Amino acid sequence: NVLAEAGSYNWEVPENQSSEYKIRVSDIADSQVFGISNGLFEILMPFIIIEHEPITVANENDTIVFNAVVTGNSDIEEVKVYYDKTGERAFENTLPMTVNGNRYEATLSSGFFTGYGIEYFIKVRDINGLEARYPEDGLLSIQAQISNMQSTVTISGGSAQNAYRMISVPIYLNGTTIVEQLSGKLPPGEPGIDWRLFRWSPSEGNYREYPNTGEGFMPGNAFWLIFKEGNYNLKSLEGTTVSTDNPLKITLLPGWNDIGDPWLFPISWAEIENPANANLSELYMYEGAWSEAGSIHTIEPWKGYAVRNNESISINITLKPNPATGASKTITKDKQLHWKLSIKAFTGEAKDIANYLGVRENAEKEWDIFDHVEPPPIGEYVSVSFPHYDWKDYPYVYTVDFRPPESTILWDFDVKTNIPRETVTVKIEGIEDLPEEYYVKNFDRDSKHAVYFNNNIFKFVSGKNLTERHFRLIVSDSDEPELGEYYSKPERFVIAICYPNPFNPQTIIQYELSMPGTVTISIFNSLGQIIRKYDIGHTEQGVHEFVFDAKGLTSGLYFYHIDVGYASTIDKMLFIK
Repeated sequence: NVLAEAGSYNWEVPENQSSEYKIRVSDIADSQVFGISNGLFEILMPFIIIEHEPITVANENDTIVFNAVVTGNSDIEEVKVYYDKTGERAFENTLPMTVNGNRYEATLSSGFFTGYGIEYFIKVRDINGLEARYPEDGLLSIQAQISNMQSTVTISGGSAQNAYRMISVPIYLNGTTIVEQLSGKLPPGEPGIDWRLFRWSPSEGNYREYPNTGEGFMPGNAFWLIFKEGNYNLKSLEGTTVSTDNPLKITLLPGWNDIGDPWLFPISWAEIENPANANLSELYMYEGAWSEAGSIHTIEPWKGYAVRNNESISINITLKPNPATGASKTITKDKQLHWKLSIKAFTGEAKDIANYLGVRENAEKEWDIFDHVEPPPIGEYVSVSFPHYDWKDYPYVYTVDFRPPESTILWDFDVKTNIPRETVTVKIEGIEDLPEEYYVKNFDRDSKHAVYFNNNIFKFVSGKNLTERHFRLIVSDSDEPELGEYYSKPERFVIAICYPNPFNPQTIIQYELSMPGTVTISIFNSLGQIIRKYDIGHTEQGVHEFVFDAKGLTSGLYFYHIDVGYASTIDKMLFIK
């Protein structure tokens, strides 16, 4: 019932409950009927129809004209275009559309359409408050054709031990080959000398270097770049931005794949579609060292990331063009975790600091979801990994290895480096947080002897080429766990090298002790006569250096002899003035 005065009236009829109606007019007490409609009236459902030809691409800074045809069974009150920079999606910018009959038009002036492109939708409201939208769900995107795009990520030059970085380009570059795409845009200097560019090949399991990378930049892939000095970012790029109308499919080959964000805004890795439910590694990023497993949740434009397809076949994943919210995850206490240790390795400027072992209540002895694979090395490196090529499921090397609770647990781990003649420092952190009854022992798997700890650190010297040392860490609630073929005492040895060699007039004698001892360094000439002797005194286990100055000696062949009481070594060096 409606209290009536002179005028016109509207009623809303419940949908799917009526198809016809009558109008009856009575006095306020409903005691007398003054009129009733003649016959039955058909109920017409209100509707609005929007016809629009989407605009898909335009040149940067172009004037954009939007057109739409709007029809309905009520008068149209308002038609607007809502738009925003691609990825922003606040849609606080609107353009009223002017009408000519049932055709509507709005113009976005030159200068508002930037190299990021825009996303938009059209919204209509009639005089009864009914609203319609085009498209009904989602949005439309206009790709920008650009002639001078610049990366927002700046990379610093440096050494092959810490300056490699992954880069990606979130636009379709003009040109198909890597040479065409990057002509005049790479760092100054000679390729292979002043800078190097690589693309990881999953099928070959190695890096392919510019210009023979096998493919050029495409939205969604990533390359490796290093250069010697200064700062650098990609500039003067020409191409077209990627549409956000639809997700982007990426094929992951078996093994490691280097990927990037195909859009100019961050996206969430958690939103990827993995229809095959394939076993994929965590996402990794390299910035002087590989990131910790599980620490990367957002893919950012212009950067690169590594992910491993742990299956034996290629699979497809889909990246969704939804801006990452940036909402932080709530950190809750992990009640299943008993304890964990970290193993870190350092040599020169290289480091590997994201390796963990530990015990969880819900872990398995072999592969489970808490174990994470080790990313491949790049450049001059040092790496720590847990070798598990013997596992039934997903055999590989791992950077994180959790086990179920047991009285005694052992972890085999390898330390590798291709940096020659450098001190390698290995640090095990978290031992002090173990339960009081636990003991930690470390063994060399090759010599079968214990490795001496000093403040939870041990060191060794790398060789001339690739150095690979094999260790076994035993964590036990017994101070005398069953060791099998391993010896509880450290192996007694001293090893040494000197560099430079030949030298003038100084050289560094670098020596490694398997355990503490009293060190004496003696220098002999080619006739076997001792010419100098240095009493170094008590020295801890690990790697040490002594600077020998040959000032006052004649050119020729000399020998250095290092005696530590329990072991000794001798080697030659050449003094050339």
